[in-house]
Parts: sequence; C-alpha cells; structure tokens
Amino acid sequence: MSSGRFDHAVSSIDKARIIDPGNTEVVNMHNKVKSVARARSLGNELFNSGKFSEACVAYGEGLKQHPMNKVLYCNRAACRFKLEQWEKSIEDCNEALKIQSNYTKALLRRAASYGKVAYFVLHPFLVF
Repeated sequence: MSSGRFDHAVSSIDKARIIDPGNTEVVNMHNKVKSVARARSLGNELFNSGKFSEACVAYGEGLKQHPMNKVLYCNRAACRFKLEQWEKSIEDCNEALKIQSNYTKALLRRAASYGKVAYFVLHPFLVF
C-alpha cells in the first residue's frame, strides 16, 4: 500500500471509530492500523538516523500486525541491504513481490541485492 493509500486507511479507520466507538471490530481494526502506522513511522525515523538494525526490528513489528504490507517488507529489505544482509534483503523483496508482483521499488532493491551477492561470489575470479 502506498504512503497515500495507507494514510487514507488510517484516516478512514479514525473516522469509523468516531462514528461507531462501541463497535469492537472497528476498535480492533483501529488499534491494529495504529500499531502498524507507529511501527512504520518509528522504522522510518530509525532508518533516517542510520539505525538500521533497530529500524529492521520496528518494521518487523509492523509486519506481525499486517503481514501483507509490501511497504514494510521493502523498507526492511532496505535496512538489510544497508547492513550487508543481502540474502535477507532479497527474501524481503520476494515477500513484497508476492503481494504486488510489479512493485518497482522491490524489484530495484532486489536487483541491487542480487548484484552485491554476485559481486562477492565472483570477486575472487575477477581479473583486473
């Protein structure tokens, strides 16, 4: 879900909670959406501060609440790329692509990760 659509979902569930505050299904969904939003926001903040391991954990917490969130997978893949965990980055990109097969950011990030893996596998055999 793109940032705009996710923000719209958060706004919609906020409105639903105001309209029907006693509806347990709405309350549960509201709590879940807010939890994912907090995890994503915290992950973004940590990533931008260069705290890639901590950001990875934050995105993982969001994925526990919403395992079909391609953005969280792709963001965690970015953390893993920065941490030089390229195989794990590829795995997260693959998960994002299972959700949306034409997700450009995941395709590009996966290609970059494959490039790093290939470089380190082939490096001893390269002649300069």
